[in-house]
Amino acid sequence: MKKNISITGIVIIALTFIMVCCSRNERIISYKLTPDSVITKLSDSIYLSDQVLCLDYAQNHLYVSDYNNGIYSIDCNGNNVNHLVKKGRGHGEVGACGHFYAKVDGEICLYDESEKSFNFYRNDKLLKMIKVDQGFVLSDATRFFSIGDSVFHSITHNENTMIIIGPEQSSKLGRFVDGLDDIRKPVISERHVLKTENSILLVGLGLPIVEEYDYNGKKICSLNLMDIPRLKATYEKTQSNDPKSYFVVVEDAYYNHQKLYLLTSSNENDTYNCNTLYVIAKKNGKFEIECSYKLSGKVYSAICITKDNKCFAFNSIDTSLEFYTLPTKQEIIRLLNYKFNECEGIDNINLDSLVDYATGLSQAEIVKVCNDAIKTSILNDIPIKQNEIIKLFDEQHEIYPYKEA
Repeated sequence: MKKNISITGIVIIALTFIMVCCSRNERIISYKLTPDSVITKLSDSIYLSDQVLCLDYAQNHLYVSDYNNGIYSIDCNGNNVNHLVKKGRGHGEVGACGHFYAKVDGEICLYDESEKSFNFYRNDKLLKMIKVDQGFVLSDATRFFSIGDSVFHSITHNENTMIIIGPEQSSKLGRFVDGLDDIRKPVISERHVLKTENSILLVGLGLPIVEEYDYNGKKICSLNLMDIPRLKATYEKTQSNDPKSYFVVVEDAYYNHQKLYLLTSSNENDTYNCNTLYVIAKKNGKFEIECSYKLSGKVYSAICITKDNKCFAFNSIDTSLEFYTLPTKQEIIRLLNYKFNECEGIDNINLDSLVDYATGLSQAEIVKVCNDAIKTSILNDIPIKQNEIIKLFDEQHEIYPYKEA
């Protein structure tokens, strides 16, 4: 999507196995997902518009920001809808409902784009409001967070990339990406700003780079996502000579439970898609890409993920909320243990070593491999053998070859 600055437990997984070779010869395992459930309306009378800009999760509730209607909260099953913040000009209402941040205690900090203010709510009550200095140009399509009365937000048209806005004063952190030679330098440095356990993450929208800073503004580490061929191709293909515009490569970013999730877009064959999630974790002081997920639709505007690997995503085309469960290696191990628990010869098999061979397959495909191995053992009156299980996994991968562009 082109952005103009002058002014978004085991699940059945469809198909497939993807191995993507990055420029550093890394391999990224990817899953193609199908939703557990889909919500097309919040109630008989409440329909979401196609401008859901932000999702967040706190206190077992999903919060949804609809630019045209305000903020709703629902439970994890899509029930118990509560219209927390309404659109309007009255006390506590919002003129233009932008992005927001839900704190763990349930307090919400919302950016009202029309009033250029940060509004703090608890339940449906307005607690306080912080006006933004007219000299600051804030990003209107980025994540931010708040600590106490201070808001950490992305800033454009300035040598810094982030500003800390407080009731009495503001300060700036973060710098342009070193060595970036681009006429769009001020706007392409627009960032999602995310809070981790003890640091700040800045994630570029147009320039797909992840940077980590401490609260004194010192850079800790970074990751250039253009090491991923798909994102590099998207960035290079969508270069613009307009100093006030760029193509959004990272539409949304979400951090939870020591993992960073990025919703990314592409423009392949002049067709816009925004449906691929990349999962990034920090290991040994460096960022590493763990895997990717491909959502079932074509265009999404917002995501959020819980600690138990529940993923919520808003489908902009269908104007629907989709609920997913993200697969993990731990779930594969539990499934293998369950299927092979009482089989003869299982003590001689290292189930943990089978996980890499099973990763990328759906639950149904893993179950089929287990059943085939058990059936072969029974029919031939022989113990189950590890090399036979590996062979069956390899055959399943060959049946459904899928390559990420």
